[in-house]
Amino acid sequence: MVQWLLASPCPAALPLLFMMLALMFCSSGCFAASLKYHCTSDRAMRVDRTKSMPVVMKNVPLGAGSASQIYTVIGGNGWAPIRINVSTNDLHNTSMYCSTDRSYVKNLLTGYEECQGNALSDNKRKILIENVVPAAVKLHADRLLTQPLEGPLIVPPFAAGSVCSRFTVPAEHRTKGVANSDMVLYVAATPGGVWALPCATLEDGRPVVGVMNIAPAVLFHGRLATRIAAHLMAHALGFAHPHMVSRSMVMNVTGVRGRELSVVVNSTNAAMAAREHYDCDDIYGMELQDQDGDGSKLESHWSQRHAKDELMAPIGGAGYYTELSLAAFADLGYFKVNWRMAEPMGWGKNSGCELLQKRCSELNLSKYSHMFCNIKDDVKRCASDRYSRGWCHWSIIELSKNPPMDSCPIIDPMMEVRDLEAVFKKGEYSSARPGDMPSSWCLDTLPTNTTNENFKGHTYLSAAMYAELKCLGMQVYLKDHKNRGFGWSPCTVGEKITGDTPLYDKENAICPEYAEVCTISATGGTVLPAVPWDGKERVWDRTVKTEFLKQSSPEAPVPVAGAGEFGTTHSEDFLTMEVESSMGEEANPTTLQSRETTGDGDAQPIQENMASLAGSEGLLSPKSEAPVPENNHSESGSGASQEDRLALLNDAKLILHDLNVDSTVRVCVSRVSMLLLLGLCGAVAVL
Repeated sequence: MVQWLLASPCPAALPLLFMMLALMFCSSGCFAASLKYHCTSDRAMRVDRTKSMPVVMKNVPLGAGSASQIYTVIGGNGWAPIRINVSTNDLHNTSMYCSTDRSYVKNLLTGYEECQGNALSDNKRKILIENVVPAAVKLHADRLLTQPLEGPLIVPPFAAGSVCSRFTVPAEHRTKGVANSDMVLYVAATPGGVWALPCATLEDGRPVVGVMNIAPAVLFHGRLATRIAAHLMAHALGFAHPHMVSRSMVMNVTGVRGRELSVVVNSTNAAMAAREHYDCDDIYGMELQDQDGDGSKLESHWSQRHAKDELMAPIGGAGYYTELSLAAFADLGYFKVNWRMAEPMGWGKNSGCELLQKRCSELNLSKYSHMFCNIKDDVKRCASDRYSRGWCHWSIIELSKNPPMDSCPIIDPMMEVRDLEAVFKKGEYSSARPGDMPSSWCLDTLPTNTTNENFKGHTYLSAAMYAELKCLGMQVYLKDHKNRGFGWSPCTVGEKITGDTPLYDKENAICPEYAEVCTISATGGTVLPAVPWDGKERVWDRTVKTEFLKQSSPEAPVPVAGAGEFGTTHSEDFLTMEVESSMGEEANPTTLQSRETTGDGDAQPIQENMASLAGSEGLLSPKSEAPVPENNHSESGSGASQEDRLALLNDAKLILHDLNVDSTVRVCVSRVSMLLLLGLCGAVAVL
């Protein structure tokens, strides 16, 4: 079949046709809108990694050395809520973001990106600066405590050409510094996905300067935008596999669900938090995301299968800031955490060991109906985050050698918010649908025949509806409309809302769990009341077998988060370097001394942590600097050479790669695209 394909006279413009048709086909089921902007922080950390490793800032007492010397001093006043200062200068730099009159913009990583759907309007900029970013900062400030830095935080120079150097740093940040700050974060809104990384750390590895890119299209996701921003900030604060390795927090396990390798965070709090959440003591710790199960696509995220709706799962769920993420931050050692501010999450709660140890094909999925769905069930239902609804047309995929694939079906969420401002402003817009209202959530109903608003006369079964809610005194209240007015009526969890209450009388809506709709606010903040830190550590009352406290299997390979792109492997020298820390031994990173000349001519030392961020070069294929590809087919229109057709297939792969969608989605697209590709080639051959 491949030989036939290479011999067919496919036109050079086929990649564009292929992309358009694949997108058209998959828009009905393959693509989940909430998963389009999969976090790519691991890849961002490895763009020209020798230049983009964090600068290590030495602790120097106040008053020592010259005024131009880089210094930070940790205060001796104990622990205090983290102070995150955000610089948004790049959101006002017209050369760095898309507008309605631009087709392409150079991103901050590897090349140019299309602007379609990513224009940064004045409204979006205002929402990002005034709503999304502050709400995300507060999520961390309410939960993380650190030893405050005394004096202003002076931002060090970054290596020329590094990702961090592409962000705008005000001159005074380099000279006078940033006062009252434990972390300085530089934010941009270029197209090309969402990612963040640390740019400077203290000698113990604690990040104090970072950068973050949040594509404007994310703002269409309403309250999820705030959780996505908080997710990215967590990466800049140190939630990353290299940091975990340097703190001896991870181990490698073989044979879980038939997979060659599973990387788990087995540090004390993280492992115990996982056992507590799933009510399973027979696990080594909390698994990190790795679709292929061999370490080649390891990510600095919780396993989506196990924690889809957690803050640090791959983007696409509700983003609950649970004990799982708090535990990881606590084990890094840079932070104390306010355990009392942990948010509850229904996904996987008290599911037991079977969920974690067996493949979905071996499970009775009806036991996990709040997580997984039945692919034969052609009914529109609420997604697990109750923010969206859709059909059971999508799956979380796990790959392994034998058997090769496991599929866990979930609701494919359709993002239905049309009026973005309605999410962030009080009051209602007449043009907004129920799902657009600031406090609306998706409620389960009895299956009801529903008219398709896009295709009049076509009906389908729906077991989901949007309704506005209010949370008072641990009680859910539903908004009802009577006599041209409205009121709020309490409901009982799990019971049908019956009677003559308008909006609900026909659909027979079911009252939701309080935690499902009364944890995340309309703007993505938290509904939980702010509770001050009590100074206590979390005490875990669980009994764990000794065998689940052992270190990595000696034969288990050691992966690098995000370093593997389409099967890229790593050198034995690097593997040996990281094995030492992953086996629980004290991390002893090799440092590289380099010097960079500052604006005033002084050469400043930069220490770079080589052990945690080392790896092979060139893992990302650079995008073309030219935004518009050249037409390479011959004037005569004759068939291309075999080399051209091979390049054509590679272009098709790159199109999928550059979509910045979840790898699970790429599995779906790849199958459809190959069929379309074969069909088009065959049609051209016949003609």
